[in-house]
Amino acid sequence: MIENPKDLVVYRESSGRNLIAYSVKPLIITNSSFGYKIFYDLKNFSYDLSNEHLRFSGDYYFKDISNQKRANSRYKRNRLIAYYGSRMHFLRALFTGSVSQEKFEMCNIELDSCGTKILTNSLHENELRFAINPDSMTIYHFYPVLIRYTDNHPELFPLPYVFDQKNYTSRIVFSDSLHVYNNGYYPESYNVSWGGNMSGDRIAEMLPFDFVPEFFGKDNKDIEKESPVQ
Repeated sequence: MIENPKDLVVYRESSGRNLIAYSVKPLIITNSSFGYKIFYDLKNFSYDLSNEHLRFSGDYYFKDISNQKRANSRYKRNRLIAYYGSRMHFLRALFTGSVSQEKFEMCNIELDSCGTKILTNSLHENELRFAINPDSMTIYHFYPVLIRYTDNHPELFPLPYVFDQKNYTSRIVFSDSLHVYNNGYYPESYNVSWGGNMSGDRIAEMLPFDFVPEFFGKDNKDIEKESPVQ
């Protein structure tokens, strides 16, 4: 929920093709599902009505408001459901070379002589990433990359029969190389375009970059914490 919607200005370009938006003041957004309050200073927002291509960027920070003990378990579960299979999850796995262990697969997407998309060989992490440093990496691939993710976290659902394992498909298209930090943050957001499931990672699904996933036990209590990504 945006607490100050009057500070958001939205208009349609004279061409009628794009919706443009900006904020007079930082937007204050309460995510009651995750237990966060987000302060978002919107810099750019453009939505192409003809092809439904959305681009937006801005500066933001999170305030954790999950101080209700009864709700903590629900907040943590919702955060984990959003994290697994997300862009942040994928980029962190790419940095650590654990793409397959984290249940991701990557393939080339090329065009045949008729302009039809075809899948070719599977890709290894080292075919995308280079200039790897202790806290960052640079990634690039000439062809679009298909990303498949298999959901394998039934512990996040309270009843066994609720979990239905699914396969999610996304793609990433590079217009230039991308510098990515080991927590999943990348400053040049317009150097890539996301499609498929990962294109749905919007403000409602955002997590802070210091987020550390926690395992849930059968009693829905935290039983083990992963090593934080610095």
